[in-house]
Amino acid sequence: MKDFFKNPKVILPVGALVFIYLFYKDITKLFSAKNTDDIQEESLDTIADKVVLTANITKLEAEIICNELEDAFSESNYGFFGTNEALIQSLLKSNYNTDARTLIYSTFGIRPYDGTGTPVVDFLSYDYTLGQWATAELSGDNLVSFQNYFKNTPFTI
Repeated sequence: MKDFFKNPKVILPVGALVFIYLFYKDITKLFSAKNTDDIQEESLDTIADKVVLTANITKLEAEIICNELEDAFSESNYGFFGTNEALIQSLLKSNYNTDARTLIYSTFGIRPYDGTGTPVVDFLSYDYTLGQWATAELSGDNLVSFQNYFKNTPFTI
């Protein structure tokens, strides 16, 4: 059996398969003319551009909220992996109009997610929208509240 793994006819194909498996997402991006994530990202940017003037928050405020939402999804109240539901609720203020809520969602864009929040290693992650992050991280009343918050926007969660 030891000789089997020393054989270069075995090592090279196995190594190539492992490499392809680990970097599949990045490899497919190299050979596709337009990635669906890029198209979706462009759509989110277009929506953000349409509502930025009528939202009662600025684009910069939306970016700050989105970064804090990502942090809240990635870390619990106790300082380790989990979700800080209280922080999420405090960030989504009720006085934001529908366009501000749309701006927040679209500004979040598509971010890498690995099941525990912001990934450390990119090839172990998925590209998720804000709704997908929320669905993965929230449950019960917290998820329903989040869905209701964005109910009148163009996005469904």
